[in-house]
Amino acid sequence: MLRWSPDEFLAAWETLENYSVFKGQFQVGFFSLSEQAGDLYIRDLQLSPTCTGQGIGTWVLSEIASMATQRNCQSIRLKVFADNPAISLYRRKGFDVVGHEPHLLRMELRIACR
Repeated sequence: MLRWSPDEFLAAWETLENYSVFKGQFQVGFFSLSEQAGDLYIRDLQLSPTCTGQGIGTWVLSEIASMATQRNCQSIRLKVFADNPAISLYRRKGFDVVGHEPHLLRMELRIACR
């Protein structure tokens, strides 16, 4: 049985870095990050379906890569459902599949040393 716990959600949410994504004056998405052992993890990345194909996801990933570089992180890591169309975007941006879980892919982008 699954049960929603708003208290657990808020406790977990507060441990993440949370960012809103805007196009002009309108919020079109958000993403959440955490940093652990020299790696930056994309914990959540959601964009409005009405904004796909406009380069917003590419821009967000570029911003996250800049953040990782500024923090001297070794890599950016994420998990994505195996049937998510965003996988092609992640691959275009240089992410590689580094592992599998049931229905999920683990992906990683190694950050070049400065």
